[in-house]
Amino acid sequence: DAPEVAPETPKPAMIVITANSGKVNIRAGNGTNYSRITSVVAGTELKFVAQAVNGWYAVEIGSRIGWVSNEFSHMVA
Repeated sequence: DAPEVAPETPKPAMIVITANSGKVNIRAGNGTNYSRITSVVAGTELKFVAQAVNGWYAVEIGSRIGWVSNEFSHMVA
């Protein structure tokens, strides 16, 4: 018999900010019409939560959920 192995816990998907320069706004909703929560620099990794129909990503930012445009970010496994 093969030894029992605990199933691997999948790593959460991450969103990486890919802005060319400056900072990218993290917003309260999935569009530029929502207020800015904060901003982050290129290379910042944020935990993926969901993706809206319009392509924006919901991410964990501190203890909140914020939204970032897929124009300035991409998902990594």
